[in-house]
Amino acid sequence: MNEKTNGEQWLMNGQFSIKQHNKALLNDRRQVTWSKYVWNRYTLPKHRLIMWLAVQDRLKTRQRLKQINVCVDDQCLLCQQHPETIKHLLFECKFSEQCISSIMQWLGIRWMQRNLLQFCRWAKDKYKSNKTRKMVLMAVVAATVYLIWRNRNTAYWDQVIMTVDKAV
Repeated sequence: MNEKTNGEQWLMNGQFSIKQHNKALLNDRRQVTWSKYVWNRYTLPKHRLIMWLAVQDRLKTRQRLKQINVCVDDQCLLCQQHPETIKHLLFECKFSEQCISSIMQWLGIRWMQRNLLQFCRWAKDKYKSNKTRKMVLMAVVAATVYLIWRNRNTAYWDQVIMTVDKAV
């Protein structure tokens, strides 16, 4: 603890200072590049959560679940053609491609296939002068990621119900 707080710098005139203690603890924290993409005030909280997990590659995709022996099959639940990774689920799957291209077309943005961080960086650079438009675009991206994930989960439960019905 003394190493983290640099000895007694958090003491002011022999008194404990919460402000100084917090500054000392947070001083060496690492900045992440994706925080402004995720923690956007225009984005709904449930969209932020899924976007936060997606940006960090932490969504429980079938490939990740197979690695920890939770499921046997790692095929995408939406297209059944490729292993379900975040990149596939959000950018390569036919369902996702259609969703994203339709939304980008509606927004009047030329769409090129990217990964999530590349897309966020591109949006940030494209709209440097227009903060509101950039924030709206990031909220749309987060909503799209959320809705793709929700549809994937719906496909999973549909598959479970069909399996149960066959067993009965």
